[in-house]
Amino acid sequence: MAKPKLPVDVNTNVPSIARMYDFSLGGNNNFTVDRIAAEKLNDLVPGSNIVAKQNREFLIRVTTALAQEHGIRQFLVRVCRHRGMFTRSYRRLIQTAGWSTSTTIR
Repeated sequence: MAKPKLPVDVNTNVPSIARMYDFSLGGNNNFTVDRIAAEKLNDLVPGSNIVAKQNREFLIRVTTALAQEHGIRQFLVRVCRHRGMFTRSYRRLIQTAGWSTSTTIR
């Protein structure tokens, strides 16, 4: 499979906080510069990578409670986006949280 073409305005020589966050979550929408910057941040602020994971876990807990306990079936998500590159897919949350297949994310 061919590698997807990046938008022209994505600078892979400058770290992006969205891609650093993606790296901290174990995603693959990041570049070497992002990984280096995320590791430097974790050296300066020990545990910052853990905070990113805890943030995602909190999001899953809250949205799961809304879906399972309160019957919410539609979510509007404002994702951290850097010039066409999304961080880890929110559609994956439906699978990992075991939500109803009728749940939609917009």
